[in-house]
Amino acid sequence: MANAIKWQAYTDRGNVLTTELDALADAARSAAGSEIANQTNLDQLAVLELLVTFGTAPSAGGYVQVHMVQAPDGTNYEDGSATVDPGIHTAVVTIPVKAVTTAQRVKSNRFQIGPGKTKFLLLNKSGQAFPLIGSTLRLYTTNDEVQ
Repeated sequence: MANAIKWQAYTDRGNVLTTELDALADAARSAAGSEIANQTNLDQLAVLELLVTFGTAPSAGGYVQVHMVQAPDGTNYEDGSATVDPGIHTAVVTIPVKAVTTAQRVKSNRFQIGPGKTKFLLLNKSGQAFPLIGSTLRLYTTNDEVQ
């Protein structure tokens, strides 16, 4: 009988954006967050989790767009910062936010992550500024595993 391919459980890789989200204005992009050194783990797939509590409810249909910039050579990241548009080719997920002022914990769809150094940026299209402190974007990774 052929081997079944089963998912591995998600591994929590920690926060990839924290203070970069503090008071992030609507229609603004965050600075790049902490580096994920995936050339060691070689994870293939990822999910992001946004934790945020808006002081004023976001607009109906509001969302955030997350961009992934990479350094395939291990040193030089492609363009992308709070002031430099990384380009639509770097957008990996769009996460909808609810039009509420209560705490939100929202996960993204699964996406591929490259086998090198990676950083994330967030574009706020919620219709409101992020709170002054306390918002995070957390990374979870996984692979498939032959059983």
